Amino acid sequence: MHFPRSFLVCLALVLAVISPCFIGAAAATQDAERQRIDSKTGLIFTHEFPANPFNMITAGEATEIKLHIDNQGELKQTVFAVSGFLSQPNNHTMPKRNLTSRSYKTAVGPSDKVTVTYKFELESEPGEHGLVIYVDVTDEEGKSRRTVGYKGLVKVVENDSMFDLQSISIYLMTLALFGGIAYMSYDSFMGGNKKKAGSRTKRAAAAAAGPVVESTAEPGKPDMDWIPQHLVDAQNGVRRQSSRIKKRQGSTSSSK
Repeated sequence: MHFPRSFLVCLALVLAVISPCFIGAAAATQDAERQRIDSKTGLIFTHEFPANPFNMITAGEATEIKLHIDNQGELKQTVFAVSGFLSQPNNHTMPKRNLTSRSYKTAVGPSDKVTVTYKFELESEPGEHGLVIYVDVTDEEGKSRRTVGYKGLVKVVENDSMFDLQSISIYLMTLALFGGIAYMSYDSFMGGNKKKAGSRTKRAAAAAAGPVVESTAEPGKPDMDWIPQHLVDAQNGVRRQSSRIKKRQGSTSSSK
């Protein structure tokens, strides 16, 4: 199957535009599959940053992390607080800056699954940092426990950065869009001119070949239209002369 060149170019542009989105989605999916298990409560935590692919966080802007909690224990647990802190990237036990603590009242029964959304803001210098999110729970017997819902690395960027992931994706999409429009316009204009030139060439060749003359020959008889007229006249003269000679010879034989 042969595809036109313009289709292939547009397809390449579309892939160039959507590839950062697919990469970010794949990274978010892989990130959400990382689990943290608290053996004492039976809680299993997975996480995701819905609006921050590659764990890239803008300083001073609200950031959202979703904590998916699966209770595989025997007791009902209730989430009553979520908090956290920034740490050194290579040592999560050394807090650098605490995050705002938020109160909840979310029950998670045995075999239940719930999602807790925690929003926070980071006021920190750009660079890579460790991030620890605590989830405080209490069970149905009244015992409280602090569990770790997330522990990992994040990259903080300035809010006016022109080269973060989202900005780069927007730049690529804009360039690809204008590039595709420009190419299709060029291809339509130049391709149309080539087709018109080809049609004019064919018409000129047909005109140079002269008019097409249809044959007037009857069925079963040879077509004499292609023979020059003077040859046809000479041939007819020879035939008339031969018929007169035959008549004269016939009359002479009768007289004898």
